[in-house]
Amino acid sequence: MALEVVVVAPPGPGEKAKAFRRSVAALEWDGYYRFLSRFWPASSSTGRLIDLYDSTHFEGANLDQLRSALVRARSTAQERPETWQEHLGEQVKPIQKELYATVHRSRLVSLLDDLIGGVNEADARRGRLVFEGD
Repeated sequence: MALEVVVVAPPGPGEKAKAFRRSVAALEWDGYYRFLSRFWPASSSTGRLIDLYDSTHFEGANLDQLRSALVRARSTAQERPETWQEHLGEQVKPIQKELYATVHRSRLVSLLDDLIGGVNEADARRGRLVFEGD
């Protein structure tokens, strides 16, 4: 269950007729995704939420909305300790217990930098940032 994040844009001047496509990041159901999910915008350019099992994209003004959310997430991440346990949810079978995953601040900030860079690139190319779920 991965969510690939990709910049997709029409070919630029002097580029081949093929559309531009570059992978920015891959997200899994882990502490990093769980942390980021608190900051995802309420909807994308398609009206869908960012979800590991679905696809959506951001373009135009929605890129600005996503950029702001990622910048807020980065600021919050930098206030966290170097490592912490992020709550993933509750397991109910075979035994009931809370699930946690370790998050490393430096890795999270690097991931956020990649995502913000993807937003900026999509914006500069007049393209979109696509979240492709399983």
